[in-house]
Amino acid sequence: CGQALYSVDPGTNTLRTQSLLPTVLPVTRVVSNVVNLKAQFGLDTNNDGTVDRWQPATGIWSPANLPLQAPATWQQIRAVRVAIVTRSPQFEVDPVTPGPIEMFCSTLPCAAAMTLASDDQHYRYKVLETTIPFRNALWNAP
Repeated sequence: CGQALYSVDPGTNTLRTQSLLPTVLPVTRVVSNVVNLKAQFGLDTNNDGTVDRWQPATGIWSPANLPLQAPATWQQIRAVRVAIVTRSPQFEVDPVTPGPIEMFCSTLPCAAAMTLASDDQHYRYKVLETTIPFRNALWNAP
């Protein structure tokens, strides 16, 4: 079983990946015109099998800190939702997207937003979102 890290290179607006397990490999470019990547964990805080709240992947839930947490913390995770913000390669003469770009808007207010600098407003954007339920996670209690 491998582990991969996904990130966005802000200098080139490229989604990239890096294999971390079983061995660390060099970073690989996946797709261009990606300007943002956000993830949230769906937590089951009362152990009833359903997501009670969405937690940004920050703080103890960040990729660097989560592996250091106790199993009880991991066992709360029942889903992950991911948002990828893509941008058209065409620079428009007039501003076409005033922003902000909003993500995770299934419940209002939206859970994340991205402000745009004046030059960035001359591009068109699309937000792609998906939710991945964890149905048979090994760490979930039976």
